[in-house]
Amino acid sequence: MRSPLARPSMTLYAALATPGPPPEGPTASGVRAVFLGTSTLLLRDARHTILIDGFFSRPPLWRLAARPIAPDERTIDACLTRAGVTKLDAVLCAHSHYDHALDAPVIARKYGARLYGSDSTVNIGRGYGLPQELLVEAGDGAVFAFGDFRVTFVHALHSPGDVAEGAVTEPLTPPAPYRAWKSGQCFSFFVRHPAGSLLVHPSANHVPGKLADFHADTAYLSVGRLGGQPPGWREEYWRETVTATDPATVLPIHWDDFTSPLTRPLRAMPYFMDDVAAALDFVEERCRRDRRTLVLPTAWQEVDPFGKWRLPEQPGSGVVAAVRVDGRTGLARRSGPGGRISDLAEVTRYTGRDIAAAVSSTERRRSGRFWAGWVTMTSSAAVEAAKSSR
Repeated sequence: MRSPLARPSMTLYAALATPGPPPEGPTASGVRAVFLGTSTLLLRDARHTILIDGFFSRPPLWRLAARPIAPDERTIDACLTRAGVTKLDAVLCAHSHYDHALDAPVIARKYGARLYGSDSTVNIGRGYGLPQELLVEAGDGAVFAFGDFRVTFVHALHSPGDVAEGAVTEPLTPPAPYRAWKSGQCFSFFVRHPAGSLLVHPSANHVPGKLADFHADTAYLSVGRLGGQPPGWREEYWRETVTATDPATVLPIHWDDFTSPLTRPLRAMPYFMDDVAAALDFVEERCRRDRRTLVLPTAWQEVDPFGKWRLPEQPGSGVVAAVRVDGRTGLARRSGPGGRISDLAEVTRYTGRDIAAAVSSTERRRSGRFWAGWVTMTSSAAVEAAKSSR
């Protein structure tokens, strides 16, 4: 039985974390995007910079349970420095939960940028002491221009299982319990630029028909809580977001454990909080079916969101298969350039020792990448398979 404290290994999705289109070069659009975990996204061109959410403090789970929380200004400064932020025109909050709005007022104050969001977000800014001229309440359909960026706030719904429903009706001053950051009004963001159009959809839910009039070249799509929803619900979510806006490229967001610091590689939520594997498997299958490019964004990597993403070519040696051994997972690696997996994959220490599995018979071509199907066996069977295949 799967432990609720366990979490899926992101090595299963390593082939989706491909190098992004470089932000510089003769074919670059001039727009740069940096994914910074959860639904934090930095967008900039040569003249203007906007930040969606801006959540860097990421208090650990024990702190959320044991004491009030507050922004960690040292961590915020370090993250902004690492991301190369020297100026900022605006901070846009998708909604007012702490994993979206805890740090936003601090960042706005640091750069003298305006904080845009719901009335709940504005009350959070007031509690942090932001002057009124830096607080902008946004409503459904509101459009704001930042140089060549034009951002439309689109009414959205929080993903199922909102742990802090309601509105922030009074100024909120930290430290406070994490549930004090109530969701308030939720938004998606439709970003237009002469270089292209972008959908940032930070909550895995939908308002029927709401995105029907928008077209996006690229979509940053929340998969938070998606894995726990019924199949029909997932299909409707996909239809009302991705099918409606028809992006060529889909980048899942809000899949990482936001109680883990950004100084470490991003990891999936534990199962008791979310089923990230089920969500990513669903999104991968739908992108394959609809012939869309699926990319798992890499934290801190600056990319051209409107450029052409390079899917991995089939190499002489590389990741080609997912292998499950004793309920634990690893990746198979091709040993030669032939059309089949001719040797064995090392599944590194997932069972306390190195074991291997033969996965030569189920290879198939999918979305321009070679993959092998799942192989399930016990560790003893895997060792025997390894011996017999050599």
